Amino acid sequence: MTVLEAWHEGVPVGLPHYSFGRARLHSPTGTIMGARNGVIITVLNRGEQEVNDDHLHSCPECGLLYEVSSDDRDCHWCDDSHGERFEAGATDENRGVPSNE
Repeated sequence: MTVLEAWHEGVPVGLPHYSFGRARLHSPTGTIMGARNGVIITVLNRGEQEVNDDHLHSCPECGLLYEVSSDDRDCHWCDDSHGERFEAGATDENRGVPSNE
């Protein structure tokens, strides 16, 4: 899994001690990606960060955090295999973050 793939699968969170424009949590890998000016600039371990994630729900089945949408209230991690770790040394060709995400 690449960092960009994890960004797209992740859910938005706030990081009060960082000045990212946006941040997303990828719950299966326990990582938070921070972006500024449309570029992912860092990947952090979730366990070490104070995160504003009160809007997320904890799935009773898998225990992962997910965002409830108006058309789908189910955990999107349970039905998919998103738990693979980042490959050691893997890099993204394009680390850009679309402006609408």
